[in-house]
Amino acid sequence: MIVFTCGGTGGHISPALNIAKEINEEICFIGGDRLEKVMIKQYDFICIPSLKRNIINIIISIFQARKILTKLKPKFIFSTGGYVTLPVGIAGISLGIPIILLEQNSIPGRTNRFLAKFAKTIFTGYPIASFSKKKTIFSGNPVSPALTGKKSKLLIFGGSQGSKSINELITNNLDELAKLGLDIVWLTGEKTYKEIISKIKSLEVKESLYKINNTFIKLYPFRNDIPELLSTTKLAISRSGAMSISELTANNIPTLYIPYPFAMDNHQVYNAKFVVDNGGGEMLLEKDLSNDNFIKAINKLNDSIIKYQSALNKLPNNATSIIITTLKRLGYL
Repeated sequence: MIVFTCGGTGGHISPALNIAKEINEEICFIGGDRLEKVMIKQYDFICIPSLKRNIINIIISIFQARKILTKLKPKFIFSTGGYVTLPVGIAGISLGIPIILLEQNSIPGRTNRFLAKFAKTIFTGYPIASFSKKKTIFSGNPVSPALTGKKSKLLIFGGSQGSKSINELITNNLDELAKLGLDIVWLTGEKTYKEIISKIKSLEVKESLYKINNTFIKLYPFRNDIPELLSTTKLAISRSGAMSISELTANNIPTLYIPYPFAMDNHQVYNAKFVVDNGGGEMLLEKDLSNDNFIKAINKLNDSIIKYQSALNKLPNNATSIIITTLKRLGYL
């Protein structure tokens, strides 16, 4: 038996699922009552309610997790982040169960910073200097295998909630984006989907399909089939969450990153900086957004796309294999 714990966002849940499907042993997930309850369907799932983050409720959650872990008797706990992993991790430590961590971002979250002191092995999506070198392995982030398709689209992706600032920028520059010669797939986010539709109504060909010059624009609030979508994406404009970057990199897609400016410890800037410093994309800070800067950056990507693709090919994209191989070498599997 192996226990995975994760929660809160797809960025914590997806990599856990990608690792779990490569393990040929009984698996159980422990999470909270948020997105993980929806996404984790193919494995046993035990819910610890997402309580308010005060010391009393954390202690209650720790005792709940201890009871679960005592019954399951796992060989180890693999934690990929999220608030719920704190009580599960502490419970595991108190029972002497080995803790394995995955930190997806370039700057560790608070829970992983604490658990890292007790973890046996730490895998990281980016090189992280703040963890112990003796037990840290730079693996990259586990993503779904890349699919093949005709690369003919520009993907605009502001995360599951969408980005008002990115959406406004796109709306103001559709004429220029149409000159790239790529059809556009625009994931607006649920909150601003109807607002964007009202702004570009005059371009509508049929429901959710728009056309400007010879460029077709397809709008969605969000899509769950991201691997399939990326298989036809040639260029992208995106926030720089850890898993978004990993998916784009694995699919060899040069991207203009516009980091979310309120991410904890500004980690989205550092996530994007790693790719940009290695020649795989460009970055614009939100405070520097202007029509001119935006068009210059996207044209730069498009004009030198082969150079960016070559750089992306050199970045690690076999994280799942590295993690599974390491766990076997260390005797956990």
